[in-house]
Amino acid sequence: MLDPSALNHNDFGGSNYGHFYMDMYESDETYEMATLIRDELEKYGLRVYLTRDNISPVDTFGDKGRISSAYETGAKYYVHLRLESSGSSMDRGLTILYPNFTSNRFATNVAKAILDGTSLQASPYEDGFNIPGVYQTSLESGYDYNDIVRETGGMMTGAGVNGIFADLQKQHTNSKKGMYAIDILYGYMTDPDDYNVWINEKELLAQKTAEGILIQLGIATGGE
Repeated sequence: MLDPSALNHNDFGGSNYGHFYMDMYESDETYEMATLIRDELEKYGLRVYLTRDNISPVDTFGDKGRISSAYETGAKYYVHLRLESSGSSMDRGLTILYPNFTSNRFATNVAKAILDGTSLQASPYEDGFNIPGVYQTSLESGYDYNDIVRETGGMMTGAGVNGIFADLQKQHTNSKKGMYAIDILYGYMTDPDDYNVWINEKELLAQKTAEGILIQLGIATGGE
């Protein structure tokens, strides 16, 4: 399951298109990236779903949300795709988050494929445990802080337990078929280097993301 960020409902009943910079909107950019990755994965016979189209807003959580739809499809992997904006010069580069209750292998495979195969650089922050660009999400009250990786993992990661999610995601609290999720932030459109890589190497970024996913699945690619 590929989940392009943004294009959900905002607090005023309209649509949230996510971060933006100049003529770029996160919702458009991540949807295009998701379709490119899907096309690459389908070349290897994988069944790939997207959580939304690029027209109708769909919320992430709740009975009709993206994560619930992913559970219903029986997806085994969930990949959230982001492209953000920021006023800080330190906000730049690739960041991939993974849960505390799984290994870093999935995130590492995807990060290595992207960093070795494109001009995108890793985030300047390091945790001293993973390779640059890969981070285990923080813990809050014993649960993963990142909502995406927590709520997609079923009972293994404490889905439907923490805070407001005890109501929003309660149907997945006892799920034994959680998904292995990662949250990919392809950098910041406000950073000149990240922006140029996104504009000039978008197809390559998609190919390398797909390559990392395929490596995780044990499928040989031409990039190996």
